[in-house]
Amino acid sequence: MTTTSPITHRIPTARRKAPERLLAFTGHLVQAQEGETLDSVSADDFHFAMEQKGVALFRGFEATPERFGDFVEKFSSRLILDPTRQSYDRRVQRVLSGTPGIELHSEHSNSPFTPDYIWFYCRRAAGDRGQTTYCDGLEIWRALSETSRTFIEHVRFVYHRLFPEMFWKVFVAFMIDEDIPVEEINRDHLEKLFSGLEGVRIELTEDNQLDFSYATYVYNQLPGGHRALANSLTGPYPGQTITMDDGSPIPHWLMGELKSLYDLHTRDIPWRDGDIAVLNNKRMMHGRRPSDDMGRELFSALSYG
Repeated sequence: MTTTSPITHRIPTARRKAPERLLAFTGHLVQAQEGETLDSVSADDFHFAMEQKGVALFRGFEATPERFGDFVEKFSSRLILDPTRQSYDRRVQRVLSGTPGIELHSEHSNSPFTPDYIWFYCRRAAGDRGQTTYCDGLEIWRALSETSRTFIEHVRFVYHRLFPEMFWKVFVAFMIDEDIPVEEINRDHLEKLFSGLEGVRIELTEDNQLDFSYATYVYNQLPGGHRALANSLTGPYPGQTITMDDGSPIPHWLMGELKSLYDLHTRDIPWRDGDIAVLNNKRMMHGRRPSDDMGRELFSALSYG
C-alpha cells in the first residue's frame, strides 16, 4: 500500500485533468494498489491521518456500503446514531442528496455526544458541483483576531432545539445499549442517558417533544496543547437557536469574522466513485456546496475512536 500527502503529490501533472480546486486538498491520501482491500489499511496509517492531517481519503479499495461498515468498525470503539438520517444497516446511514448547500459544522457538537470521527463513503460522486467541503479548525483558531479568540475562550454557547418524540426515542434506544424496542423507550431511559452530563437541560413538552439545551465551549482541546474551532454555530439544524450562556445573542461582529474565515479556509473533498473519507470531527468542520445533481450517493457513519 502506498500512502502520500498531500494529494497533489499523488497525481502526476501530465495526467491531472481535475478542477484546480483539487490542489487545495490538505488531507492524507491512501491509494490502493491493484487488488488491495480495506483490510490492509493499518492502524498506524489511520491514526497518522487523524492526528496529523485531520482528514483522510481512501481511494481505489472497491468499497461497498457493507465493506465501508466493516472499515468503520475496525477503527471505532462504538458507533453513534443520527436519528434524522435513514439507516442502511446498524452501522451505516444514507446522506440525503439534496441540492442546497450546507454550512460548515462539526457533527453533533451541539450535543454532549460529539463523535470523534465522521465517515463518508461515496458510491456515486456529484458532477463539478455539490462537493463535500471541510474546514480545518486549527487554521481557524490561529487566524482568529485576538479579541475573538479571547471572547471564545471565556464563554459558553447554548444550543437549543426541540426534537420530535420519535427522533429522541430512536436515539436513546440506540445509545443505552439495553436492547429495548423504540416504542418502549420512556422518560426514565431519557433521563438515564443524560444523567450527570455537564451543560445539559432536558424537558418533555405536553406532546412529548424533547426540549433540549446544551451549554458548551465552541473549541476543542487537541493533543499537544493545540486548539481547534469546531462547532455547530452554523449548519443544517432547522429550528436551532443559539445564545450566550447568559441568554444574550451571539455578537454580530463575532459571527461575521467566523464566516469570513470559513470562506477563506474551506476546501473540497475531491470525490471519485468508491472513495471513503474520514474526518477528525473534533478538529474539522464539514459542509456541502450547492448542486443540481440529484444522482450523488453518499453514506455516512459516526463513531468514537
